[in-house]
Amino acid sequence: MNLRFHWFSRSFSRCLSEQNKMSERTVNDLSSSPNSSGFNFRQQSSESRVPSLPIYQLLVKKSFENELVREFPSLKTSQDATKNFVKFEGHANDVLSAKKKLKERLERLQKKRVRLPRYVVQFLCAQNVEGFANEHFLQRGVPVAFKIEGDQDIVLHGLSTNDLNKAEEILKDEIFMEGLTLDKDLKPYACTKEWNTFLIELLTEANKYDTKIQTHSEKMTNSDQNKIIIVGQKDTVLSSKRKVEEYLEQKSRVSEVIQVPSVELARSILDLLEFFGLQDLKVDIHSVANAPKLELKGSGCNVEKAKSAIKERTENMSHKTINICSPGAFTYFCGKGKDYFETIRAMFHCLPVLCKNPQGTGQLLTAALPFAGTKATRSEYSFHAGEKETILIVKNVALFLCCDTMIREESDVIMHALCKSSTVGVILNAAGITVKEELYSQGRRNGITVTGPGKLPTRIIIHFPCFCISNMTENLDKALAECKLRNFTSITVFIDKHDLHDHLDERLIADRLFGCLMKGVDEKQSEIRIITPQKEIYQSFKNKAEQMYGMRETDQEALHCHSELCEPAVIDIFGESTNLLERAKATLEKHYASFISNDQVVHPFINQMTLTEAIENLQKNLHVNLQIGNGSIKINGPVTKVEKAKEKVWALVNDAFQQKRKEKKTKLSTAIQWQYKDWDNYIALSTEDNYKLEFQYLNSQEPVTVHLERGDSLSIDFKEMKAVHSESRLAHQIRRHKTIANSLPGEWIDMTNKNYGKKLLDKDTMEYRWVEKLFNMSLSQMKIVKIERIQNTDVLERYLLRKNQIERKYRFGAPVENERYLFHGVTFDECSTIERNGFTRPPEGFFSFSCAYGQGVCFQMQARTALGKCTFDDNKCKCMFLARVLTGKYTIGKKRITAPPAMDPKKPEELYDSVVDNIRSPSLFMVFSEDCTYPDYLITFKE
Repeated sequence: MNLRFHWFSRSFSRCLSEQNKMSERTVNDLSSSPNSSGFNFRQQSSESRVPSLPIYQLLVKKSFENELVREFPSLKTSQDATKNFVKFEGHANDVLSAKKKLKERLERLQKKRVRLPRYVVQFLCAQNVEGFANEHFLQRGVPVAFKIEGDQDIVLHGLSTNDLNKAEEILKDEIFMEGLTLDKDLKPYACTKEWNTFLIELLTEANKYDTKIQTHSEKMTNSDQNKIIIVGQKDTVLSSKRKVEEYLEQKSRVSEVIQVPSVELARSILDLLEFFGLQDLKVDIHSVANAPKLELKGSGCNVEKAKSAIKERTENMSHKTINICSPGAFTYFCGKGKDYFETIRAMFHCLPVLCKNPQGTGQLLTAALPFAGTKATRSEYSFHAGEKETILIVKNVALFLCCDTMIREESDVIMHALCKSSTVGVILNAAGITVKEELYSQGRRNGITVTGPGKLPTRIIIHFPCFCISNMTENLDKALAECKLRNFTSITVFIDKHDLHDHLDERLIADRLFGCLMKGVDEKQSEIRIITPQKEIYQSFKNKAEQMYGMRETDQEALHCHSELCEPAVIDIFGESTNLLERAKATLEKHYASFISNDQVVHPFINQMTLTEAIENLQKNLHVNLQIGNGSIKINGPVTKVEKAKEKVWALVNDAFQQKRKEKKTKLSTAIQWQYKDWDNYIALSTEDNYKLEFQYLNSQEPVTVHLERGDSLSIDFKEMKAVHSESRLAHQIRRHKTIANSLPGEWIDMTNKNYGKKLLDKDTMEYRWVEKLFNMSLSQMKIVKIERIQNTDVLERYLLRKNQIERKYRFGAPVENERYLFHGVTFDECSTIERNGFTRPPEGFFSFSCAYGQGVCFQMQARTALGKCTFDDNKCKCMFLARVLTGKYTIGKKRITAPPAMDPKKPEELYDSVVDNIRSPSLFMVFSEDCTYPDYLITFKE
């Protein structure tokens, strides 16, 4: 019975225990998941070992943990850096799955064992493995990490064999080890406290931010020598090695002077060492000035080696010196001729060396070319002679001689003679009736007479009583003084045989003109043109220019006139055979004499062009010497290439010149645009034609033809402001349109949101020349100090609004000249008020003379008649305005009227726009409304 009871007790206890376990599992299952699918939902944590934590973090972690997040959101991962474990926490099944996935990923990793030098492995041990792999592998697209195993092995882990191979190449290429042997001369310097301090400073500097190098010292087997080993990143290792070498060399440096056979050999020693194959001697070698000696500096061992080698190779060396005393020879052999040295070297087994500082250089090639008491070196001259044009450039003066019937270029002043008549002649006829009347009003004088430009492209005209009389030089001096006073830089002299007396002596006139005109060669840049229709006069002036330039020089001088210095090429030839040296010398001299040629391109605007870079490129491509000089480009080089180079240089110069002209014309089109009307639209002309029309309009206003893109053309008549088509013969209206940009006239400068400003005009712009020309038409005796453009947006808007009203008023019927440019003389005190507010009617008590035509604002057609109201300032200057005035239709003014009279008594509301003093030929206009005027330009001038 006791046995039964004991068995029963044990069975009951077992059943109760199993039931409790089942209940506990069920509770855990139910508490961890709402479903009952049969999975194990019990919470669990587990760890998986990885090869190394950096390998896991660099190659596996990111993609692996992203996958876990997607599949097992509740699973948590962490790493233990000390044990190389990855820990998973979560549902048991999730943990098991994660461990399985990690195992599969780790098994897919490729491995490669790499054997490296012991010091390299030690360097890698000191690195942050993860940071090193990231910097050197991962950032280059190579997913590889490594683990160090043993003294000389590392194991690379990666995703593919190709990645492992790349990583190995990177590692061996970037982790560098250099050894520096300390021989018996250097060893004592590497055993001092100073040496240890130097190494500490070297390591501190190199490893400032991270470990880049390590140094080791070891004793070489079977030798008393020591070796310094530097290992680390390649660039740092190499720079550190150089510093160590420099330190040791400085500490062990010795100096010794040795004797050599000649001064020439000492001077050319570096070239000779290369010739001997001794360029790797580890010493510094310098020649002793004017002595057959060399100074050797370096470590004691290296100095001894160099001393022995130099002595052995130079004992039987002979030399010859060649002096090629032709100008330009040194430049040639420094450049293209240097290649010929290699030919000499191969042919005669010798070494030619060009002396860098030859004795005797520096002798100036002067040309005794006296004119007006001055002399100029030939390098300051440029000369080009043609059939109808000759150019002579001397220092700052460009002289043009042209055989032509008319003046075609702009200039500041035109000079001509009135030998036979003061009413007819080429210049007077071209200038027009206004110049003839002004000349007549001043009367015939023995001295020079100054008038306005008329229709000619100039600022003023200076009339000489005669070119044939003895006082011509005196009058020329006066004319040049007038030009200097007005700051003129371009002069045109027109000489027509039919205007001169019959006893004309062309050579005498040429001597006098050249003697006076070339006095200012040392002053500012000047341009002089002498134009004549007669070939015989042109030839006389051309001969004078040739005489000044000295063209009748020998061929040898002409060949090298590009060089300011006589620079002989001093060439030392070294070799062991005296016979071969003689032959080499003769060959070099013959080569230079037959191979080199010289030419030049002359253009007066070369000094103003930016050609340096283009010339340098051309020089390199064609292997010639090109030198930008005074108004010319000299060409020196092989005969076969000089002509080709000249063509290229001409193309460069012409392109640059045309580009400058194009920029000038394009700039004009931003302010003024000529247009012709085709049906209801105005069509702009091309930039070239626009400039052509503006130039003609501001000068002679003679008819001109422009060509359209389709091949047809338009004949322009400025008086009628019409253009006739060449094919259809239809007449088109043309207009001179002032362009508007950003609500401002195109020529205006930006005033940064201000409504008033003044712009000082450049005297070389077409705008300045046009205002100047209107002024000089009647006041050419005055000197313009400055011209300023008034920029007042408020006054201009008021004026343009009124202009549009008047243009609409007369849009039908006969054309009316609604707008005119007129002069208005003022005192200096009135200038500021007018600039800012425009012209205003004076108070009632002001009117005296003006009341004869009304009580308004008075303007004059000519500057001379406006001069009466101008007063001097403290600098003895006067000023007047050139204004735009809306004159419209006008009639004779009457005394004390305050508004223009009615055009038709039956329609008293329709008034004239202005009144004048004379209907047929008005010289005075008066307007009564402030918005009919705009003060465009303020002209400051003096007597």
